[in-house]
Amino acid sequence: MDASTTWPERTVEDYAESTAGQIEGWKSMNGRQSGDPAKLAAALLKVAEQDEPPARFGVGADAINSVEEKADVLLAVRHRPPSASRRRTTCHARLLS
Repeated sequence: MDASTTWPERTVEDYAESTAGQIEGWKSMNGRQSGDPAKLAAALLKVAEQDEPPARFGVGADAINSVEEKADVLLAVRHRPPSASRRRTTCHARLLS
């Protein structure tokens, strides 16, 4: 066990090499994550204590950027001209959720 992570046994031989590489990559990041763990813990506790916590909780600049990109895509789908098929808009909205 490394820090707080338990690594799985590599049981599928066809994937053993790529899995080993992935795990080594993750191990090399251990303890080098950006941000303040105490600040994250405080934010998570605050969210957990809410009567109606959000369905999703993005933390960090990379997560916020991803959320904003997704919002832009959803807004673009929503604001298509009326001539666009309603079925297609509904389909895109489901795929993006």
